[in-house]
Amino acid sequence: MGLELGKTLQEIIDYIDDIVPNAFTVQQKVQWIAELDGDIALQVMKLNDANLFNYSEHFPDSMTWHVFLSFPYDNIYALWLRTQIDFGNNEYDKDYNAIAIYNARLVEFQKWFLNNYFTKHRQHGEPVRSGRQLLFREIRYA
Repeated sequence: MGLELGKTLQEIIDYIDDIVPNAFTVQQKVQWIAELDGDIALQVMKLNDANLFNYSEHFPDSMTWHVFLSFPYDNIYALWLRTQIDFGNNEYDKDYNAIAIYNARLVEFQKWFLNNYFTKHRQHGEPVRSGRQLLFREIRYA
């Protein structure tokens, strides 16, 4: 089974703007998404280079680019943007709730990733070097 592409930056930003009216720029939201993908790349997947997801450097061309996570974990981006918007608006009560939901969803992704990449390959006696190697191998053989 191959990996599916995640949503585009434009799709995620359009969705969050529809459900959470806000005055933040599109470019600021792109930066927040880039930071999230970079954190996931470095902290969860142990990739060596978070600049793979530096969408801001290529704005506005990057609006058609696909984010790293796909269904069913792609809602993490909207949850993350919600936390940033609430925090930026000094709506701390909303922010605490949004952070709790975001953190729970991120933990679900981390567990899924560990079970489906690291654990699966260790059981077959294969060396596990990084999430990037496993993901790109999965894509290549899909």
